[in-house]
Amino acid sequence: MALIELTVDLVVKGGLVALPNGLTEASIVVDGGKVQGVVKSGEPRADRVLDASGMLVLPGMVDMHVHLRDPGFPEREDFESGTRAAAAGGVTTVLDMPNTVPATVTLEAFQEKLEIAQRKSHVDFGFIGGAGEVPPENLEQLTKAGATAFKSFLIARFKELAASDYTLLRHMHQLGGLGRPLLVHAENGNLVEMFMEEAKAAGRVDPLAHCEFRPPICEEEAT
Repeated sequence: MALIELTVDLVVKGGLVALPNGLTEASIVVDGGKVQGVVKSGEPRADRVLDASGMLVLPGMVDMHVHLRDPGFPEREDFESGTRAAAAGGVTTVLDMPNTVPATVTLEAFQEKLEIAQRKSHVDFGFIGGAGEVPPENLEQLTKAGATAFKSFLIARFKELAASDYTLLRHMHQLGGLGRPLLVHAENGNLVEMFMEEAKAAGRVDPLAHCEFRPPICEEEAT
């Protein structure tokens, strides 16, 4: 059945739509929560019509790396405030990192974060699971629960998220079979701790010190 013969949920009408070949004045047809088509004329009937005349209509952006600190430190950022800011900036999907409290390394922690996100989030979301010194069954359970990817850290102070070289190799083999990528926070932990002590000794607590006392050698050595 042609789109024009249907009644759909939403038509975003008459905007300048960003397509692979450039900007085109067109209407976007949405039904069942999905874009069903982009038409230049002959829009179907719709329960809701948004007039986008004279406006740019762009795909929503995906932020692959956010720290919403929820649960654990919601006073810094939480799913409500962080995703509200994301929506205001045109970001419609966020992937939250695992270094919350508790860290997202168990099924229970994943489900706790999921309940919070479902209640607070203004945009679509996904979770990066933690892959520190955890048993293989944790990665399998988190994958089945919906973890998009996993992340390991090379800095010991991240505790449940820190992984040895052997553990990284084991995780890579397992996650390859599960079809999930492994992300690595690649900084040499010993060097980072040493430079942080130097910063404290120098009385540096300003934001710029975070960059100055984490020189490129920390990352270069780790990679």
